[in-house]
Amino acid sequence: SPTFDTEHHSHLSKPERQAEGNPVLATAWAIRQCQAEGPNWDWVKPAHSGPYGVFVPSNPDVWLRKAFTSDEFNADSLSFRLLCWTNKTVARTNAKIRDWRYGPTNTPFVVGEHALIRETLVERRKIILNTNEEVIVREIGKDTKDGLPTWRMTVETEDTRKVEVHMPADDQAYHAKLTAMADTARRNGEWRRFHGFKQSFVTAQAPYSLTTHNCQGLTIRNSFVDVGEMRRWVASNSDEGLRGLYVTATRPTHGLFCV
Repeated sequence: SPTFDTEHHSHLSKPERQAEGNPVLATAWAIRQCQAEGPNWDWVKPAHSGPYGVFVPSNPDVWLRKAFTSDEFNADSLSFRLLCWTNKTVARTNAKIRDWRYGPTNTPFVVGEHALIRETLVERRKIILNTNEEVIVREIGKDTKDGLPTWRMTVETEDTRKVEVHMPADDQAYHAKLTAMADTARRNGEWRRFHGFKQSFVTAQAPYSLTTHNCQGLTIRNSFVDVGEMRRWVASNSDEGLRGLYVTATRPTHGLFCV
């Protein structure tokens, strides 16, 4: 491509996500050094000035509960996130935070709750909702689609579009049907029906906790990082874990809370 013959004219000279002097920048630099010198956890210590910097709460659940039930979070869902390594921890944390916010519920979301779309929704070859797009649930109820039980939801996008979606209510039945359709497609080579079926459903999760892989590119006001899980990631794969840790530590504009 002629693109690669173009001379370079850009130079990134300063961070834009964090303000100059925010101790998070020094922490990010320390983690970058680890990529060359090996894991070092000396940066896990308080270093802050006002609302900026690194915090190490002695009672993480108290801080988490206060953050995710606060007026600040209710006004802006990107004011707090908990970032970790595995989907298992994401699911467990999201369930705990939902219980703090709403108590026991018999639906996967409540009206007014934010939801994170996990798979692209396509209708007539047009993308309606993107992966990792955050929406607000405006209506939810039981329904069926293509013979499967679903949660029918009306969700509102950032640009105020209202979209009706179906989310599988029985994951086992949904994946069994996907497997059967994939087997048929392998035999006859016709994958259009399989992909059309899959793309007509959405899967969604609560947005309070995310994996490092899903938070790339995201800017958050304050992020909690599960240091214990990050240690396990680095121990299992040092290079990948340290790169993930760097991504995690550089998401917040204000505070990085090590829990």
